[in-house]
Amino acid sequence: MNRTYSFYRVETGEVLSMRLCCSEQALTANTPRGCAPIEGEFDHLTQRVDVKTGSVSTFVPAQPDEDHEWVEPKQGRPGRWVLSQAAHARRAAAAEATKSVASEEQTTLRAMRELLLSPDVRALLKRPEDLANLQRLNAADAAIAAERSALQTSAPKRSEEAKADGLESR
Repeated sequence: MNRTYSFYRVETGEVLSMRLCCSEQALTANTPRGCAPIEGEFDHLTQRVDVKTGSVSTFVPAQPDEDHEWVEPKQGRPGRWVLSQAAHARRAAAAEATKSVASEEQTTLRAMRELLLSPDVRALLKRPEDLANLQRLNAADAAIAAERSALQTSAPKRSEEAKADGLESR
């Protein structure tokens, strides 16, 4: 009779994401090197096997960064680190800022080309239409600088605990 098996690393108790449904005879040939099988379906993200006792326990990995918050398990679903609403908003703002920077950079191409391809740059600055091009460049540059500063403040910071431990159990 076929059964479902999960696998864990014998040295650490880390549950692998792979599962296998097979007979006991086929199990040995299909067990990954350095691993042991355990009957049942286990979550590789939130469960670990105690290598001494073989019992399965809940495991909470370290917070990936400050943008993630822990959602407790419910209705048979395991807990997970998920992006917070604030992080989603920051990432959306960063995406919008990136789009805006690209748009501003596109608008400067013609002005830069006209400015740089003129036969005499000094003379260019004396003509009203070329001064207008220079003003367009300055305005676009200021807008790009503002959007770039918004991008720098939206980057997540890793928690010190996650950096030090790599993983934590709850």
